[in-house]
Amino acid sequence: MEFTKWGGARHWHYALDELGSDVFGTWFTGPPGLLLQRGDEPPIQEANGFVKLVPVAGEWIALWRAGGDVAIYVDVTDTPRRVCDRIEAIDLDLDVIALRDGRVFIDDVDEFEDHRIVLGYPTEVVASARATAAWLLEHVEAKTPPFDETGRLWLAKAATRWTGASESDIR
Repeated sequence: MEFTKWGGARHWHYALDELGSDVFGTWFTGPPGLLLQRGDEPPIQEANGFVKLVPVAGEWIALWRAGGDVAIYVDVTDTPRRVCDRIEAIDLDLDVIALRDGRVFIDDVDEFEDHRIVLGYPTEVVASARATAAWLLEHVEAKTPPFDETGRLWLAKAATRWTGASESDIR
């Protein structure tokens, strides 16, 4: 997974294993212990594990976490693309976050507003990112598939790889 910022600056990058696909897109697993790196900063280690969905269509990439306060984290991006063995996308700052306590919100609006000026986001990119964030907020709040139990089921499937337990043990 290779995220950049507008203009090509390296952002988050890490290796994921492909887990499978469904009508929503391709699912990847990031196991506990995975090294995640932002730009040239020192890598950090993933504590709990997660699954990521690269959608069939849309300008976003979603993540379901196995632990912590954040249940779902969706990055607003340009259209993700597969290049050889990598998924590449430009992170456009806006994120839709669902916390385990039920709150759902759009995060990093201030960063988006700053970057749209400093990095020179084109007008159509700004409009698309805002529309995507609004669409995601609505669908994550409403628990519309795949933001219902779908992600959690893929997370249980991934956890069987991490632990060797059965999916029913994880659920």
